[in-house]
Amino acid sequence: MKTSYKILWIDDDPKLIIEQESEIGEFLEDYGIEPKISTIEQVDDDLNPIKDQINDVELDIIMIDYKMGETTGDRIIEQIRTNNQYLPVIFYSSAVEIKKLFETVAKSQLDGVYIAPRSNLTAKAKSVIKSLIKKEQTTKRTRGLLLEGVSEIDARVSELIFDLWTRVSQQEKREVYESVNREGNRRQRSRRQPSIPRSFEEFEGHISRNEHFEQPYTVYTRCLIALKLLEICEKPQCRIEILNKFIQGEPGNKSLNKLRNDYAHKTRDQLAQCHSRQRCIDIRRKLREQFENIEKLRCRSTT
Repeated sequence: MKTSYKILWIDDDPKLIIEQESEIGEFLEDYGIEPKISTIEQVDDDLNPIKDQINDVELDIIMIDYKMGETTGDRIIEQIRTNNQYLPVIFYSSAVEIKKLFETVAKSQLDGVYIAPRSNLTAKAKSVIKSLIKKEQTTKRTRGLLLEGVSEIDARVSELIFDLWTRVSQQEKREVYESVNREGNRRQRSRRQPSIPRSFEEFEGHISRNEHFEQPYTVYTRCLIALKLLEICEKPQCRIEILNKFIQGEPGNKSLNKLRNDYAHKTRDQLAQCHSRQRCIDIRRKLREQFENIEKLRCRSTT
């Protein structure tokens, strides 16, 4: 399951696709997916200037017009297939009859190609995207997205900690240690004590040498450290609250960290009882929110 979709859109008259591009982007957003649409006006038979893009492993769909200046869309598709790219291709035109597009595709033996008139292009794109998303929204793929996504957030939080640690005084560093220690003592009663060293000196050594990620700190503990540092550095409260949601969640909604634990330790049959299309949308949106928030928190000029 993905949080973004990359679409390569090839049309020599991009003014004609502005409205359709916007509508397809909104359709993806309804699923919690960030649209990343690249539009290209000119492509030759050697695939200039899209050689790098068609080799992008994150590319999801290619959309291409039939009439492309000195070449035609089917010739470009042939070259794309020759380069071992078998992504779905939506082939469209308003300048020729659809029958001719079908004949062109059949003659060139192009597989994995969906044909549409320009007037019905948006509906065709939505249909293809919807079928791809449906295949992705399984418990298996959601598990993969959560494990990878939470691990990436954890790694970025670690970088954030290391950066913030250099900005605070020695006394403030002790405040961080004592704050996390107090939280550890409070949670010990529920047998969920964050793992931190017994001495401030050891704790400071781990952070200052950027070794805390290699030590037995939990994701929860690292977030507690980051949250306290953000508070001391007077980062915007709204951004601190977003990061806090990563481990605490919201009323009626589990945090991403807890969802990750569910999908990591429950069977598919157990997960099926609460797995749904809406949960997939919520997970995508939560992951995107955390990634964007951490990037803004790492910016020294965050306001």
